[in-house]
Amino acid sequence: MRLHLTVSCVLFGLCVGAFAQTKIRITLPDKGDRQIWTAPSSPSGPPDAPIEAKDDSASIDVKPGDTRIFVLDTKTGNLAETDVKKLSGDAWKLSAGDFDKIWQVKVHVDHAGTPVAAAQVELGDGHKNVGSLLTPSDKGDVSFYAVTPGHLKVTVRYKSQGHDATPLKQEFDQPLARSDAAPTLAISIPGEVDTAASPPADSKPAPTPGPSANPFGAIVVYLFGLALAIAVGYFALMYAKRNSPAVASKLEQLGVQIPKPGDAAQADPGPAPVPIQPAPTQKIILDDAQPDPMPAPIPSNPVANPRLVSSGGEQIPLNEGELVVGRDPDAGLSLPTEQTISRKHAKLTRSGPEVTVTDLGSTNGTFLNGAPLSGEATLRPGDEVRFGAVAFRFEG
Repeated sequence: MRLHLTVSCVLFGLCVGAFAQTKIRITLPDKGDRQIWTAPSSPSGPPDAPIEAKDDSASIDVKPGDTRIFVLDTKTGNLAETDVKKLSGDAWKLSAGDFDKIWQVKVHVDHAGTPVAAAQVELGDGHKNVGSLLTPSDKGDVSFYAVTPGHLKVTVRYKSQGHDATPLKQEFDQPLARSDAAPTLAISIPGEVDTAASPPADSKPAPTPGPSANPFGAIVVYLFGLALAIAVGYFALMYAKRNSPAVASKLEQLGVQIPKPGDAAQADPGPAPVPIQPAPTQKIILDDAQPDPMPAPIPSNPVANPRLVSSGGEQIPLNEGELVVGRDPDAGLSLPTEQTISRKHAKLTRSGPEVTVTDLGSTNGTFLNGAPLSGEATLRPGDEVRFGAVAFRFEG
């Protein structure tokens, strides 16, 4: 019993130790703006939630799985890092010489001053080689982190006119003491390469806009033309009045008939004749005549197996009771993909052998044999009933 209890306590202690966080006290060489965080390996991007430290001391909890601690001097852009297992106890005392890495180095790749759209960029610092993929959204920039200062080698692999081009290699010297906290290494590709600003292959150049019109000038031109037309019409009218015999003779030569005073066609035709009202129809009264009986209404043809048949030959049986037609998934006859049909479009009602159809206030209407349906109608075998643009044939 004691053995089991001891084993349980040991296992519980191991579990607690596995999930417990280790607090590390950090002593900095001086005061300044710094960021502190932990991670399981060397960084490949900015930290998620670093601790901001301004004093010369700080503390941080090392989460389970994180094995490294990083301290970034935001002023110089230099980085210090250590392995938690190499610390003696729960303290880490830093000196200025521990900040021996460049936190971020940017590489900018362009062609004739325009960012390159796609490439594979590799950076070697003598201790490691790291690659990064350049995409159009990067605007020609990729970043590398925790870089060892000194002699840096950059290799850019890209495609030119759809084929792999010869990789472009350049070397840079980047010291630990520098003026730019995050230095940028610029590389320009001389050969043909797709750029982030290149238009798509099927795009067309925008039309060149023509010279803009002056609205004041257009108004002046319009008024001048209107005045000229009025002047020409006035002088033509005055000339016709002064030379009416010559104008009339000329028009008659052209085939235009000029009415003259005293012509019968110019006489006043007088008031329009009043139409003669027809005499009222006389009622004919037959003595001792018996009225003929009214013919009985033709009953609807009863059907034994009523059903709707679609244009594709699909048969929808009509059972006793009501059947709602519409796009609603809960409708008895649901047609969810038909955009001309309302959610609750119409209703089919079977009572024994008789089937009636009723429109439910649909947007595009219900039609019986091509005629719009208002109210309720009884279906006969062979009738065509259409809901919006979907037609069915009624059979029995």
